[in-house]
Amino acid sequence: MSNRPTSPFLPRDRRISAIGPGCSLGADRIAFRDVAARVYRLRDNHRMDLATVHVRQLQVAEWAVFRQIRLRALADAPHAFGSTLVEARQRGERDWRELLLRRAQFLAAAADTEVGTVGVTGDCGELHLISMWVAPEARGTGVADLLLRAVLDHATVRGGDRIRLEVVEGNIAAERLYFRHGFRRTGVRGTVGGGDVRPEFEMVLDL
Repeated sequence: MSNRPTSPFLPRDRRISAIGPGCSLGADRIAFRDVAARVYRLRDNHRMDLATVHVRQLQVAEWAVFRQIRLRALADAPHAFGSTLVEARQRGERDWRELLLRRAQFLAAAADTEVGTVGVTGDCGELHLISMWVAPEARGTGVADLLLRAVLDHATVRGGDRIRLEVVEGNIAAERLYFRHGFRRTGVRGTVGGGDVRPEFEMVLDL
């Protein structure tokens, strides 16, 4: 029995019916396109001068949007990612398109302003949550929860049975976010890598 909270954004009967045996790509993929088009809303955001936040999956053709918010994230929180702002700026259109082909990247936007993003890799079995970032003006508003719920619904529809992620030691806000959505520490520890020796720990959610 999963300890995952029931998402208010995807009815239980649709979450179950969307999952086929194994990792099939027929009806599952059709169902996922339908789910990916679903709008996730956060209403009555009193800390932002915006009424509604929408979360959706970026398409490959939107590589420039992905590039823009990725550069913002790296400039704002360079310590939180495995790549650098300099490296990201050197990528061309083909590189950004390939990234979107290899992952599901979700974007949170309020009106015409992007306020957060998160990625997930893997197609079935174990999925990996990566690159969570929320703009400073949107932190503490629930945007991160919406992004995470989009990832959870994506994993369910793709037939995933586990989501894992890494948290840099001392990032209490991130650990609390994942904990309230059912993630737990596994005891696996390491360093950020890429020359960054800061310690990090793994958390997982069994779906």
